[in-house]
Amino acid sequence: MWLQIASVAGVASLATFCGMHSLTLSNYCLKTHLTLRNATGW
Repeated sequence: MWLQIASVAGVASLATFCGMHSLTLSNYCLKTHLTLRNATGW
């Protein structure tokens, strides 16, 4: 019972962390892309 609750909580927190991390990463990539485009005039 407790193990099941712990694993569900672990999976949920891991999914939240990965979601936040990928969102941050995509924002960073977008900003980098826009900066490069502005710098090079693409």
